[in-house]
Formats: sequence, structure tokens, C-alpha cells
Amino acid sequence: MASVLIVDDNRELADNLAEILDLEGHRAQVAGTVASFAAAFAGGRNDLVVSDMVLPDGTGLDVVRIASAASPPVPVVIWTAYAGDRRIEDAVAAGAVGVLRKPCDLDRVLAFVERLSDPTAGVVAVCAGSAAWRSAVVAAVVEQTPLRPVAVGDDGRLPAPVPEARVRAVLGPPGSVVEAPWAVGAARVEVPARPDD
Repeated sequence: MASVLIVDDNRELADNLAEILDLEGHRAQVAGTVASFAAAFAGGRNDLVVSDMVLPDGTGLDVVRIASAASPPVPVVIWTAYAGDRRIEDAVAAGAVGVLRKPCDLDRVLAFVERLSDPTAGVVAVCAGSAAWRSAVVAAVVEQTPLRPVAVGDDGRLPAPVPEARVRAVLGPPGSVVEAPWAVGAARVEVPARPDD
């Protein structure tokens, strides 16, 4: 069971997702602003955050910064209708694990929640300098494998809460070599580079 914070000012949509998560055995809480998210986040156990990009008092980037500063950092999935917004890439660069586009089947959101909050899943590290490419690979990993993706970024640092021994594979663009202690012994999987949108 995961504890999920949903940050979205569309209360009906957020409550609908929270109800689905509750029915699946998770514990979901809804916040409509960055300020209410920050208060709820500070006051409880959080395994995952699902956040809209545009909020009345800030953006999903603010949510990512708060969640990433926690110890240990809490993964954030950005859930947005703004496909071309530069702030989405900034949020991924700041630590958001993935991006889901609205309108989105809530079952797909549920699949992300269950995978990203599963501490028993083997981990695949996604390494790429491009935020758009990285989020596309994260989505493919969730949809096509039993592994839990973590977005590492082009500096090769593994997110703090992930034990090095759990890394089963490393995905990177063709010819990439990840020089990091946690990558030793992990299967190296090359995937085609995806042009930025």
C-alpha cells in the first residue's frame, strides 16, 4: 500500500483519482495548491506525489523541489495538459520521475503509482540529458517491464533512497557508458535516442 499525495486544483478529477487509489488499497490525499501540498507533505508519510503542472499559487516545479528536498526524496509524477510547457522539462530536470499527459486514463496513472511505489521491484536507472527523452523512457519502462524506473539524469547520480544493490539495468542512449559504482554489474540496455519535442 502506498501513501500518495495528489496535487491538482481540479478537485473533481483529483477526488476521482484518490477514490480509485483508495479502492486499490492505497491511501490518497488531495491538495489543491502548492501551499496546501507543502503542509500535507510535511505532516505525513509520503511514498509518491502526483502533481498537476499549473496550480493557483505556483507550479509542479515547486512541488518537485519540495519533494526532492525531503530526506529521503519522494518521487513526483507530473500530470498535465500542457504538453509544450518548458516548465515540464524543468520539473523533470529537477527530479520529477515521469510525465503523464491529460487527458489520461486513470488506470495508467494507477499503473505508475503502483510501480513507482513498489519497494520490492527491481530498479532500472534511466540516464539521459534530455528531459523529454527521459520521461518517454520512464513511461515505456512502466508499461513494458516489471521494473521500477528511476530518472538519474546526465550526471550519473542515483537518487538517494535507491539502494545500489537494487539496480538491475541501466538504460541510456546508444554508445552511452555510465561511470558510476551503482552501475557495476547492472545490465546495460541501449534504447534509441528520442528527439526533443
